[in-house]
Amino acid sequence: MVCKNLGESIHRNLCGKKGVFSVYDASGSIGRRYARADEIGVPFCITVDNQSLIDNTVTLRDRDTREQIRLNIDDLPF
Repeated sequence: MVCKNLGESIHRNLCGKKGVFSVYDASGSIGRRYARADEIGVPFCITVDNQSLIDNTVTLRDRDTREQIRLNIDDLPF
């Protein structure tokens, strides 16, 4: 539940940013979520997981390269 709250909070903060379109998706496996995002052309995905609660980071995934990095939540553009 705490991960969900953090994910929703990040989503709300990103929604109002110029040039940012944010979609919150909590259904299914992470692989399926990435596949859905790829299908609609989402260039970057931010994933909140249990590690996010421990060290205040999220995973940022690039659609084209599929590269994933851990990024501090404070470094997100909001």
